[in-house]
Amino acid sequence: LYPKEHRLIEQGDEGRDLFALYRGAVEICQSFGSASASLTTLGPGALLGEIALIEKAPRSASAVCAEDSQVYRIAFVDLDYILQNNLALAGHLRGLAASRKN
Repeated sequence: LYPKEHRLIEQGDEGRDLFALYRGAVEICQSFGSASASLTTLGPGALLGEIALIEKAPRSASAVCAEDSQVYRIAFVDLDYILQNNLALAGHLRGLAASRKN
């Protein structure tokens, strides 16, 4: 359980984990110099952190718990094994990452 205002992901950090939101809400925000903008708030069932993992790039946004939230963290090494053995899931994550980038 992560408390409200806990930072799950920091923009610019290396992506090492995928997060699955089970309960609660997570706000996605992006910084532009000294300004910051809220992009969306995700609810239960949402995945986050996939863009950095799929593209092997720094995190493109920050993720902060908007309320107390239960979030599952999946390490990249475990996710990589799962995706190699489940092409449908791999395709879904690539599609999710592409839709969020646009």
